[in-house]
Amino acid sequence: MGAGFAKVKANEPVLVDLVHLHRGYVVDMTRMFVAGRMPEVWEERLEDMIAVRTLWSTCSTAVKLGQAWQEGFALAEEMGHADHLMGMAPDQIPLPRPFGRSPAR
Repeated sequence: MGAGFAKVKANEPVLVDLVHLHRGYVVDMTRMFVAGRMPEVWEERLEDMIAVRTLWSTCSTAVKLGQAWQEGFALAEEMGHADHLMGMAPDQIPLPRPFGRSPAR
């Protein structure tokens, strides 16, 4: 983990993780930038995650958090992203899998 050693190149995304702590409040956000044009594969991944967020935003207060997680995870899994939601191997954060499923290796 850290800034890395790769040089910024044209048309390659750069991931920036920002953390700010102020009087007990924590702000953690990730942003992606590109010098040039974002590769199509990253555009598609972004659209997929917007679809997951849209699914979650349609949940009402009557929907339990676990159910919302399962529905969002199922959609991400269907799109092929289930093993890359919080990092990539070998540094991926373990995620709770619906119905006790384990990640494909």
